[in-house]
Amino acid sequence: MHCLAWLGGLLLLLATPRGEAALPTQDLYLELAPGGSTGLARDFPELRISPLLPAPVLRKLGLPDWVRVRPPAGAPDLLPRLRAHPAVRVAEPVPLFRTSAWVADDPALRAQWHLERLGAVAAWQRSMGGPAVVVGIVDTGVDWQHPDLAAGIRVNPGEDQNGDGRWSESDMNGLDDDQNGLVDDGVGWDLVDLPPELLWPGEDGEPADNDPADFNGHGTHCAGDAAAVGYNGLGVASPAPAARILPIRAGYTGTDGMGYVSHGLEGMLLAAASGARVISMSFGGPGGGTLWQQAVTTLHAQGVVLLAAAGNENSSQRSYPAAFNDVIAVGATDPADQRADFSNYGSWVDLAAPGVAILSTATGGGYTVMQGTSMATPVAAGVAAQVLAVHPDWSADDVLTRLAATAEPLPGQQLGAGRVDAARALAPEAWVEALGVAGSGRLPENTPGRLRLAVHAGEQALAQGVLEVTGLDPRLPFETRSLALGQLRAGDSDTLELDLDLLWTEPGLAELRLQGRLRDGAEDHWQGELPLACGVTELLLLEGDSSDNWSLLGWYVEAFTSQGRTPEVQRLAWSSAADLPWSRARQLLLFSGSDLDPQLEPALEDSLRAFLARGGRVVLSGQRLARALSPAFLQEAAGAGVLEEAAGSVQVWGAAGAPDVADLHLLLTGSGGAGNQSSPQVLEAQGGTPLFTWNSGGTPRLAGLRAPDGRLDLLAFGLEAVNGDPEWGADLAEVLEILLPQSTALPPRELPRAADGLACWPNPFNPALQLRNTGSRPLRLSVHNALGQRVAELGALGPGEFRSWRPGGLAGGRYWIHAAADGREESHPVLWLP
Repeated sequence: MHCLAWLGGLLLLLATPRGEAALPTQDLYLELAPGGSTGLARDFPELRISPLLPAPVLRKLGLPDWVRVRPPAGAPDLLPRLRAHPAVRVAEPVPLFRTSAWVADDPALRAQWHLERLGAVAAWQRSMGGPAVVVGIVDTGVDWQHPDLAAGIRVNPGEDQNGDGRWSESDMNGLDDDQNGLVDDGVGWDLVDLPPELLWPGEDGEPADNDPADFNGHGTHCAGDAAAVGYNGLGVASPAPAARILPIRAGYTGTDGMGYVSHGLEGMLLAAASGARVISMSFGGPGGGTLWQQAVTTLHAQGVVLLAAAGNENSSQRSYPAAFNDVIAVGATDPADQRADFSNYGSWVDLAAPGVAILSTATGGGYTVMQGTSMATPVAAGVAAQVLAVHPDWSADDVLTRLAATAEPLPGQQLGAGRVDAARALAPEAWVEALGVAGSGRLPENTPGRLRLAVHAGEQALAQGVLEVTGLDPRLPFETRSLALGQLRAGDSDTLELDLDLLWTEPGLAELRLQGRLRDGAEDHWQGELPLACGVTELLLLEGDSSDNWSLLGWYVEAFTSQGRTPEVQRLAWSSAADLPWSRARQLLLFSGSDLDPQLEPALEDSLRAFLARGGRVVLSGQRLARALSPAFLQEAAGAGVLEEAAGSVQVWGAAGAPDVADLHLLLTGSGGAGNQSSPQVLEAQGGTPLFTWNSGGTPRLAGLRAPDGRLDLLAFGLEAVNGDPEWGADLAEVLEILLPQSTALPPRELPRAADGLACWPNPFNPALQLRNTGSRPLRLSVHNALGQRVAELGALGPGEFRSWRPGGLAGGRYWIHAAADGREESHPVLWLP
């Protein structure tokens, strides 16, 4: 098993043995007897003795006299002597926990699948967290100046000199203004106090300071997972977009490139003393000690909600601090609502949250995707913050009870109560959620649709329920619609469909908003916003890998987004093949990864044929994917067959004469690749054009073919396995740019066209629009404005006919001529200049 760590622009592939113990440090935690510090210093002069935290912080928490000591390098084991000393009540090694992220890469906003799965939009109608709820991120630090985090960073009012709620140089006066033992702790604190020889070059070591900046990137991602600022027109959203983030740097990047947390106990205590009601700890390992449990018990009794990562070893072994009593242990789920292949599990795990391919904030102001229980933990912490904002008087047990009672059960997954569901956890007595446009989930281009809506009665029955829906966006040209529900019993739900009498004609994607109001007679039960997704994405990544390994999405998302592209991600396990959003994309990459026995539904082939017939571009990739396709589909759609079941090679060359790929050399192993190929096949050309071969000379043994019409590529190997080191050949991003080029490089769209040859010429010197049908079929023409509203009917235009039309009464601007014939339709944009 491997782990990808993203460090300062360098992508390292690092071995991470499953079940590896937490690394010990030389440091020790001590609980001293009253007045014990004098005797300890006298009898152990070689020790560096430091208060665990400043005395005012420990007094505020009601904790005894705790210190951290560091023996000199090379000193013999002092633990037995310290435990026997009368000044010492408890002596324990300081555990060094690993951070719990798994794979890092850079997707775009649409990869935030997890917010939809949480029901975030419905939950936001009730709570966005609120500035009164502080979420402590005890981690490798936080880029607290990130544009999508800065407005949500908790600023210490006791150190904010001008009281403007922002932390600036003018606030730093070198004084401990709030008398907590920390100077200028305006935006959190950096506890890491380690010599440079233990740190990756560039990391911040000794001494501890007031800047909890993040070099590693892990903590910045976790901060955005929980509480990235929402509704600000930037980057990403989060479960608690209005909560406040308290950065506590307790970890760092070690000399091996891995993330470690060495000051987790101090970080947890300091976060609580600084006002955090929720504390997210995305680190762990076996064991933690008596003082850890005592601290956890103390904070839990004070109402602090503690969450920690269950770990990424695919094991039932307990990981601490998650396994402590009074800590919520969080496992990870994937887009199919299954336990993520890396997530720990067992009776000690309390809850789960999405943890695969999670988009969030990155150091330096950017965005990235990571996956692991590290991501699941702050996602769950964000939902806990939402609950506390609504119920500020609730105890930590109350919050856990609510999250567990409303979680989506995951039978057999050993993930406690199941996957956190924000919509249910925040649901009032009744609520409404948008389920997407029927058929594709999104309102496609130039095609009307029906929005599916689910109404949940909650604990109170509805006798004569009515749902009113109004468009909030000027591009939604319809007035309030009323949908009758009739009687709905308590706890029941009903699904309605709302006709969307408009055409989406703008390029690209958009998330529009509807305003909903649910009433029963004269009584209002719910009001809130409902999203309406519109448009067509360039690229859909469809994961068909059901093998027991780590998720492969990261390799693809990183490669595409390094080109500035914005793929969507789906899994075949989400629904049947017939229900997949085929109309939402122009290009499709389906990969089965390392699966040796891919299971593809028969309906998938029909859907792929229809997608190709509409002009879509398809790449199929996987080492045994061809055997899962029927011989008829292989021959007819791909022009291929299977010659051998095992190629016995990990090197691929572009076939001689193949356009754009002839000079490529791909290495399916090594640093930067998935390393998951064991039985790639040898293909046979049955009309298809050779694209890749397993050998560079002699008789070609085919590794990939292109269909005769050029629209489908079948690859008998997993593209994700391509080595990322250009020294050994082409990298994955380069290959994907060739096989699935950006839309500007695509050939002209060959979707079924109703208006072949319709030509429109706006003339700024003649206030009329010139229309000509140069095709062979009669056309029915209408005109629509930028809102999709029909503003004029032009009637029929026969083959070869020419017409001049003057848009009387219409203002200048952009319009669309809509043409329909034989049940097919399309739109042409025009500019009207009166």
